[in-house]
Amino acid sequence: MQNTDMFKEQYEKFIALITKVVKNISLYRLSIYGNQGSILTDVPLAAALVVVGILIIFVPKLTAISALFALFKQIKVEIT
Repeated sequence: MQNTDMFKEQYEKFIALITKVVKNISLYRLSIYGNQGSILTDVPLAAALVVVGILIIFVPKLTAISALFALFKQIKVEIT
């Protein structure tokens, strides 16, 4: 019984955290900067998460290649 109570408590905390993030997600922006510090893109975080989620589901290889490209090009990703 004790394990189920602990699990239920942790689950409720997790759901509360997710609810809080979803309610406030429109306040955050995703900015991607190039090598010289120029802004490549600046979009709302919610839109970025939707696009990344779709890419991961439908085109996982393209997502992996894009992540490697970003790593080698040394771009800076910032959530503000």
